[in-house]
Amino acid sequence: MILLVFCLFLSAFFSSSETALMSVNKIKIRQMVDEGVPHARLLSRLLEDPQRLLSAILVGNNVVNIAASALATSLAIGYFGNAGVGIATGIMTLIVLIFSEITPKSLASIRGDKIALLVIRPIHVITVFLRPIIFVLNGITRGLLHLLGAAEQDQPNVTEEELRTMMDVSHEEGVIEQDERRLLENVFEFGDAQVRDIMIARTDVTAVEVDATYDEILETFRTERVSRIPVYEDDMDDMIGILHIKDFFLFDKAKTEFSLRGTMRKAHYTIESKRIADLFEEMRSKRQQMAIVVDEYGGTAGIITMQDIVEIIFGDIDDEYDDAGEIIRKVSDDEYWVEGALRLKDLNELMQVSLDSEDFDTIGGLITGELGRLPRQGDQLTIDGLLCQVLEADRNRVTLLSVTRQMAPEKESLQTAAV
Repeated sequence: MILLVFCLFLSAFFSSSETALMSVNKIKIRQMVDEGVPHARLLSRLLEDPQRLLSAILVGNNVVNIAASALATSLAIGYFGNAGVGIATGIMTLIVLIFSEITPKSLASIRGDKIALLVIRPIHVITVFLRPIIFVLNGITRGLLHLLGAAEQDQPNVTEEELRTMMDVSHEEGVIEQDERRLLENVFEFGDAQVRDIMIARTDVTAVEVDATYDEILETFRTERVSRIPVYEDDMDDMIGILHIKDFFLFDKAKTEFSLRGTMRKAHYTIESKRIADLFEEMRSKRQQMAIVVDEYGGTAGIITMQDIVEIIFGDIDDEYDDAGEIIRKVSDDEYWVEGALRLKDLNELMQVSLDSEDFDTIGGLITGELGRLPRQGDQLTIDGLLCQVLEADRNRVTLLSVTRQMAPEKESLQTAAV
């Protein structure tokens, strides 16, 4: 009887160990390793091969369960004769389920980390003792999995989707504030973004020709209020350098002796499809604050600055040259005036909608694409419950538009201005 109780205890031990070790929070275990918690380092090391641990636990659990069943059957036959086999089977099934399976596994699911630390040392001893058996069993298992087309694949402990879910849950439970959540979301955007997503488009780039005079450049700096100006030769598709305002004003000779070609710095080039994270590291290591973005044909697609990159995470950062005007102006609770350069992502957050386009990043570009022609003042477009009206258009692009939230999303409709 004592041996039977001992077997049931071991069965409960293996069951709780299985649940605790297979569901342990690996991130928390790593934190405990850093804090020097006893047995945490051993636990972290053994969890690198979970199949080996699981095999040892299952072998041990099956051995003690079979032993317990054999002992119970033997005792029952001694008391009840041949009828004891059925009695032992029924009673042992109930006892094993309650005391050796459900209860220990439920406890381990609640206190998994603590139980994992308690059981890891004896499980390690059992794993070493059963190593030859585990080796054979794992070899057979891998062969069967390969035949079934379910070979093992390395997978990350935590995926990006899981991290996003953890972030959302932490915000809902008050662990992180709204600003902290937005910052973390921006970090994910930083990892996924490409240069084309945030670059300043060619149509918005202020540049000077390499033959420009001192006074012409001075006027450009004064009116545009920028600290760096791209320099081109012949046309905008041939960017050859970047002029820094500091270099310009350090020129201490006569204006007639000024040479832009001799004052500008060498341009740094990048492509539209480059990952922002890679470009950031590249520009940081080369101490570059601006890069010329080239398209697939070698022409100029736009420019990108280090400030543009940093703003992905921290939001808009106004410097001493930025215009005090806002890209968004609130007219009422449901109406805003926005610049055509406002990105769809920012408009979605503002208006609580889900505008999306594979071809356009800004609301102005989306309006132009939906119109199918160059926009004109007065053009209107209703999409996803938003009434968009062009207030100002400059040549071939929307510069200012009114966006009004309607009571309910309507089917996309179009109204054009009179010619």
